[in-house]
Amino acid sequence: MYKISVKRFGQLLNVLASNYYASVIVLLIASLVTLSGNDIVFHAERDLYGPLVTNLYMMLLYLALIDIALSLLCCIRDQYHEIIMLGTFYILIIGSLEFYSKVNQVPLSTTYHGFFLYIAISHIAYGIIKQSEHNTKL
Repeated sequence: MYKISVKRFGQLLNVLASNYYASVIVLLIASLVTLSGNDIVFHAERDLYGPLVTNLYMMLLYLALIDIALSLLCCIRDQYHEIIMLGTFYILIIGSLEFYSKVNQVPLSTTYHGFFLYIAISHIAYGIIKQSEHNTKL
């Protein structure tokens, strides 16, 4: 069985933690920038207008706020199952947006897919490593 050294595990944890926190910050900044009407992160689609685009951008802000609150809760409790579940939820969002796009015949930018995939993988990897670290302490 492959064993990872404590030093390597610590380095891996630092990299994943930095990436995780960066993904939370990227989600918050992207949601604030898009909500302000700037299309640097997500390009405004011609078929999305009015309440539809506002709802999509508000969803991003709500996700960012929930993500920050959940991150703080997990750090306080030293339990990381919720972060893994949130990462899985972000993967489901990709499928949901694709389904919504097909059903309503509204083209969505592929930027959403890469954006949520990065955030999902960051959350899942960090959650698994932190939870395994927590389990080894017990």
